[in-house]
Amino acid sequence: MNPYLPDQQQQQFYAFSPYDSYQQPVVVNTYYPQQPQPIPVANPYINQQHVSQENPYISQQSPVRDSAIPLQQSQPEPQPQPEQQAKQLTALQWILKIVACIFPNFEWKSITFLLAVVCILMYIGTCIARLSLPSVDWWCILYNSGAKFAYDISKRGHIHRLFLPMILHLNTFHLFCNVLSLLMLGFTIEKELVKRYKYIILIFTSQLGGMFFSSVISPYTLCVGESAAGYGIFAAVLVWFYSNWGKLTILRCAYGAYMCISVILSIIFGFFNPYMKVDHWGHIGGFVFGFFTSFILFQTTEDPSTLDAPSAARRKKILVISSVCLFILSAIFLLALFLRPFPLCEEFKCRVCI
Repeated sequence: MNPYLPDQQQQQFYAFSPYDSYQQPVVVNTYYPQQPQPIPVANPYINQQHVSQENPYISQQSPVRDSAIPLQQSQPEPQPQPEQQAKQLTALQWILKIVACIFPNFEWKSITFLLAVVCILMYIGTCIARLSLPSVDWWCILYNSGAKFAYDISKRGHIHRLFLPMILHLNTFHLFCNVLSLLMLGFTIEKELVKRYKYIILIFTSQLGGMFFSSVISPYTLCVGESAAGYGIFAAVLVWFYSNWGKLTILRCAYGAYMCISVILSIIFGFFNPYMKVDHWGHIGGFVFGFFTSFILFQTTEDPSTLDAPSAARRKKILVISSVCLFILSAIFLLALFLRPFPLCEEFKCRVCI
């Protein structure tokens, strides 16, 4: 109120807000006109969470101004408990858990899985060729697909026959055994080698060593299968087990039992298999080349700056010995493969499928 004006000039006006639930009296001086300043009152018909700072009486997000229906605040949905989430596992997740138990360190995007898929697709392709060409012998189909044959490698320059047998298989049982052993051992070695190019070097070096042994010692046989590379991977598992003996601690028994099972299965399928003849020299060559290659690859995986003097000297010694052995074996078998004569093939046996 203005003390310099008489009481009769003092008037009371009521300023109303259409958004208030009740009226608030506001004293207005008629002599000095001013905008009425209502007292802020909480409005139950407006969502207070969306009231803007510019106008506390109007919801900027609500298009309804004079609605008499109070807005319902959205309640947050209750989060499922960990027990409920565990029960909501899909069938695919259960399958992945089972696969991870059978094949340790399983990964879709890996060289191991890609090689297994290529082997399966190539076998399907050769089976289709066999059905479409019933008059052609099965061995001739494998030969024309790239099976190992020493005479063609040595005298005709078919170098691809050193590597293509890795993705060719004789029958379904042969394919099953090789793919199973590859998946059981390959993921772990691929992970431990860190770099994928090292794993590729291991596979191709083992396959090359197996074909060298088979071509030189058993030159008059066709050879197919991923067994040479598989035995190289198995040799890499043994090298990794030896190199990490102190780090495995409680897992020694588990990995030891796992490797014993793999050895027993390999012996049963390799030596007591009545369905096919096994190229044991190819297996031995893959194992030997994979053994020395694994020592080189695992030693180069370690950081030399983190090793003490005895460990660094031991690492250097292993690298030198493995490299020299690998070089000597490769030189011997290369000379024996490309310089030796093939009298039987030159007569008649190498022209059956040509």
